[in-house]
Amino acid sequence: MGELIVSVIQQEQIKPCEVSLEIEVDEGKVGKAFDQAYREIGSEITVPGFRKGKAPKSILQKHVSQERVKSIAAEILVESNIYDAIDEAGIEPFGAPEFEVLHIEEGEPFRFKAIVPLPPKVELGEYVGLEVERLAPIVDDKDVENAIERLRSEQVKVSDAGDRPIQKGDLVHLSIASGSGGSVERVVIVGEQVQGFDEGLIGMKVGESKTIEFEYPDDYEDEEVAGKKVSLTVAIHNIKSRELPALTDEWVRESFSNNPDISNVEDLRSHIRADLERYASTMADRAVEMSLIKKVVESSKIDYPDALLEAEVDLRVKSLASDLENRGYTLEDYLRVTRKTEDQLVTEIREEARDDLERYLIIREIAIRENIEVGREDLDAEVARIAEDQGVPVESVRAYLDAKDEWSMLEGRLRRRKVLDFLVQASNIRNVGRE
Repeated sequence: MGELIVSVIQQEQIKPCEVSLEIEVDEGKVGKAFDQAYREIGSEITVPGFRKGKAPKSILQKHVSQERVKSIAAEILVESNIYDAIDEAGIEPFGAPEFEVLHIEEGEPFRFKAIVPLPPKVELGEYVGLEVERLAPIVDDKDVENAIERLRSEQVKVSDAGDRPIQKGDLVHLSIASGSGGSVERVVIVGEQVQGFDEGLIGMKVGESKTIEFEYPDDYEDEEVAGKKVSLTVAIHNIKSRELPALTDEWVRESFSNNPDISNVEDLRSHIRADLERYASTMADRAVEMSLIKKVVESSKIDYPDALLEAEVDLRVKSLASDLENRGYTLEDYLRVTRKTEDQLVTEIREEARDDLERYLIIREIAIRENIEVGREDLDAEVARIAEDQGVPVESVRAYLDAKDEWSMLEGRLRRRKVLDFLVQASNIRNVGRE
């Protein structure tokens, strides 16, 4: 008997990172695959007059769907031959190929098409000597006072407001009538809502209902109502007063007793201002880095297989669904609250994933081009930093990274940081003031 053959009868580069192969498997292998398919089906079904798995092929042919037999045989033939064909074509696949059955009949050659993903390709544009602006970080007195108010709010005392009407700062439990005849219950802090709605609530009492007309600002986060005039009918169920602790040196000392550098209100203001300035400076630096990466992405040619992006999209959708499930919600709940369809959600996730993937590929290519590597000493230093930040032994951090198999993720994060530092140092950064 001659050698059983698999051959590539057509090869076509359909995209920069995808190759289409039309593959043919000789009838000898096809016959063996059909025999195996019948054996698998025969082991699962009972044929009158035969013990399970003992019915001959000639009898099984009268009792099973030929489409099912062909489907199983096709899977057997693809799995056992696709990588031999890819090797014959001299291709190094970047991930699992997709396939489409073109022709399958017992006693005839089997033909199928494989779409084989290839490794991403990056042709770097200019990435040295780039010019970007860095907006000077500004922290004013209002920022400091707002931060202090947030600290005071964490220690707020809530008590029943009695019979008095609503005042600014109250915590109010209310119902908002919906257009469908139902209502939605909310708990709001008066003074932190849309201006016209807040003004309409002030003066109302428990048990009172009222229709409040107001206009959403043009820049309101919900685009469907931004800039629109609306009328909402509200019913007040409960009013609670909120008493914030007085901003005194005594309150500061009690609240920050573990920090000897903060003993009065002015110390607190100075401490908060320094923290805000550090944060603002860090955000300004991050904005510069993102601007640099964006410039490199825009001037580069980046190709990758569609399967790579779709795998990341699928992973992100499943991760979102899992996170929601852990909090007691479903993906359908999320879509309803965000007023999105599943297609809209997937489109948004795909755009974010595409941007992240392109940035990742650019950073990886720059690291290769500039020979930027992460050594053992880099990993050791990062592990020591994490341990110090979390107040745990270095051995505990190492054990966690081992258990979660996250050393490569840590290495990738450090490589990204090194590349970003390189880009900043190799660019012309101009500090500019804010208007």
